Amino acid sequence: MIDFRHVEGGTYLWTYDELARSLTPEEFAAFRRAYRIERAGNFEGSIHLIRKNDVPLPAIEGKLLTLRRQRPQPQMEEHGAERVISRDQHESPYSLG
Repeated sequence: MIDFRHVEGGTYLWTYDELARSLTPEEFAAFRRAYRIERAGNFEGSIHLIRKNDVPLPAIEGKLLTLRRQRPQPQMEEHGAERVISRDQHESPYSLG
């Protein structure tokens, strides 16, 4: 599957600087308390969003989800009768990752 940045799963990955630029300092601090955010990343140098706790952050998560949806989305692939679909089509409250 071709994905954002030509990396499989890239649509769901962030850099530390992207997150810091996308959020206010207060939002970024709150987000870092709720998610595992390391400057070096946690997946091949990027950040795959993994929660540390269940503290609700709907406004911040919504803001990042809106930004993520503006990225080029993965192309669909046909596999016989099955179709691979993007994770966005199966939304959950914590589907930023």
